[in-house]
Amino acid sequence: MLIFPELSKNAWVLLIAIAENPSTAAKISKENNLRLNRISEALNELEKFKIIKSRGRRKQLILDSSIRGVLKELLVHYPKESLAELLEGKKLNVLFQVLENHFTIAKLKLITGYSISTLKRILAHLQEKLFVYQPKKGVYKLRDEYKSLIRQFYSVFFSYFLERLENQKITWKEIKVFGNNVLLKSPQNALSGFVNTGFSLFHKYHVPLFLTDDSFFVNYVREPTKEEVFIHALAFSVRDYRYTLYCTLFADLNKLTLKELGHLPKIYEVEKQVIGILEYIKTKGQKIGESLSSYAEYLEVRRDYARD
Repeated sequence: MLIFPELSKNAWVLLIAIAENPSTAAKISKENNLRLNRISEALNELEKFKIIKSRGRRKQLILDSSIRGVLKELLVHYPKESLAELLEGKKLNVLFQVLENHFTIAKLKLITGYSISTLKRILAHLQEKLFVYQPKKGVYKLRDEYKSLIRQFYSVFFSYFLERLENQKITWKEIKVFGNNVLLKSPQNALSGFVNTGFSLFHKYHVPLFLTDDSFFVNYVREPTKEEVFIHALAFSVRDYRYTLYCTLFADLNKLTLKELGHLPKIYEVEKQVIGILEYIKTKGQKIGESLSSYAEYLEVRRDYARD
């Protein structure tokens, strides 16, 4: 399940037109020289992501005030056609990730999964349109005058994502977002658009748990790897002594290495915790990081699992 939709140019043309003046699909089609079937396709896109509520093709289309306000402010700086091109496809998501301090192409590739060539093309376009700049070569930042607007856009689109979850009767106790990846802690056993991960899959890797009645999920279409299961669990374990203990046990019994984990610690912002756990295991507790138990206590728990 995508957090931030990659909307077509026509979808943005429709959004911008409604932001300027609430109207019907037929009228927008005529005023923007777009065939009605193209408007209909764009409207389907927007309804799918809850950006426009289903209202029927002959009724007036209206946006909520939050997204309408951001679009109207952007129209002060850009003509309609340019703004639609600026936000279409993957571009808005790249802006969101730059806003979240993912400044380099290497980090953006990790966090979005987009190719380097795609990111270079998008960033060149955003820089040409004066949305981003490079304070030094290879580092991209939002211009100050757009930060607030993009932050508002982020909040608006994230609220649409939460609304989609609620419409699917999905409930959660905790939600974490890392680029395009969403981790959920939920009292439910199965969620549409998500698969189990983290502590919910520890039993598959020799660490059966009875920690909680909650389940842990990620918005993948495939089952996560062993390394991802560990990292996803660790993302929920920051400053939690008990969770960190079982993450350490998982890493130890499955002989995980920093090389095997690859870029995952960076993506999920647990680099410090991963290094701390691996050093703790390697030095047999001589180096004890934050939220790690005494080695004697750890060995006692480890022996119980080793016997199983």
